[in-house]
Amino acid sequence: MKWFRKASDMNSGEAMNYVGLMYLDGQGVTKDDAAALDWFRKSAAVNCGTGMSDVGFCYENGRGVEKDLVQALAWYRKGAQAGSGNAMCSLGVLYLNGRGVIKDDTEALAWFRKSADSGNAAAMYYVGYCYETRRGVTRNMTEARKWYKKAADAGDEDAKGWMTKHSGN
Repeated sequence: MKWFRKASDMNSGEAMNYVGLMYLDGQGVTKDDAAALDWFRKSAAVNCGTGMSDVGFCYENGRGVEKDLVQALAWYRKGAQAGSGNAMCSLGVLYLNGRGVIKDDTEALAWFRKSADSGNAAAMYYVGYCYETRRGVTRNMTEARKWYKKAADAGDEDAKGWMTKHSGN
């Protein structure tokens, strides 16, 4: 924690965000959602897309603040504009499920693709899911498998499970 605080003193947005994650999860500190949100906001204030995404997460899930999907959407958009793959993936999930926005599978897939292009393993999984379940695209199991494999290779546990379950297909 000491080194992350030092880095945050030098305006490192990623370090500030990491301190927030430590508070959110109670790693090395007492779990404190309000403190986590404060650190995420500090991170966002120095234009860290990851911090913006995590502020959105707090609003989406009511962590340290009252749940507010309008605010979550706004913060995810800011994070996506700053290049956060997590924010892009979270926008995709909101559109896929119609949470805080009108459900739009095509828009969801577009965000998942942008996020996947940034290397986000969860987004790769969702691109595969969209191909498998006809969400914004025509069903294509070859494409679905390709994306699930990419996601599994990038470390996504859900994709690893899918690949194991469907290894004989």
